[in-house]
Amino acid sequence: MNALQPLEPLETQRYSSRPLRGAKQTRRVVRRSRPARSRRNAPYRGLMTETGVKLLVHGVLSVATIATLLKLLPYSLTQQGKLEATRQEVKEAEKRVNPLRKELNGIFSSNDPIRTMEQQSPLADPNRLQVVFQETTIE
Repeated sequence: MNALQPLEPLETQRYSSRPLRGAKQTRRVVRRSRPARSRRNAPYRGLMTETGVKLLVHGVLSVATIATLLKLLPYSLTQQGKLEATRQEVKEAEKRVNPLRKELNGIFSSNDPIRTMEQQSPLADPNRLQVVFQETTIE
């Protein structure tokens, strides 16, 4: 297909089919540069188009994602501030509740019911001796 083919000079081509007597015979190389390139690149043209479209779509998606994240950034910072304030309130509430919790656990514990009874009521343990201090005057 791409082999060299002998061609006739221009003078012989115009006027007759025979070569001129004194004219030199020259060969012309026939090249099919454009069709050959398009045939060589044809299998890759679709792949190049597909890759270009993919890059474009991914670029658009990346820009949209970054824009969305930038819009959400102030909201996130606000929520983190509220969360920190809530954590501080929880710590304060735990400081108030822990002594009350210990007291309540002591009331309901069955380890020392007599001590609990003495703390919660004016009654005393009947087996306990009462000590009464009297004032003595020296005369």
